[in-house]
Amino acid sequence: MYRSVFSGTGSGVVLARLRGRVRDALDAALLAAQRVAPMAAPADVVAAGVAGSIVGVIGAWLEIEDRPSAEEAAGWVWAIVVQPPEDGLRG
Repeated sequence: MYRSVFSGTGSGVVLARLRGRVRDALDAALLAAQRVAPMAAPADVVAAGVAGSIVGVIGAWLEIEDRPSAEEAAGWVWAIVVQPPEDGLRG
């Protein structure tokens, strides 16, 4: 089901809702974090960017023909969101 949603024929409404839910889940944590350490952008903007990244990784994972496990994809999300590369992408 998700593979069809994330494909070119998928539903933009479903993707927008998914991105919105991820964003909502991040909002409170980012607002709290912003009180401790200022961010380069407002918390809701950061949440939108992170949500887009997460949904993008899920979409890319679903497009892989010989798809790795969900655990591996979750590791990719974690690495991109929590530890973005400082000097470009590296393996």
